[in-house]
Amino acid sequence: MFDQRAVVMEKAEEHPLLQALRELQPDEMSPKEALETMYRLKRLV
Repeated sequence: MFDQRAVVMEKAEEHPLLQALRELQPDEMSPKEALETMYRLKRLV
């Protein structure tokens, strides 16, 4: 029973917001880029 759930969860697609957050490199962003990114992420919610 639990094994089947694990398989289904692995195949489920990640929410676009989580994917975008994982790809962020905040230390490499200018303040303007950071602000634009925040607005872009807000639209994904």
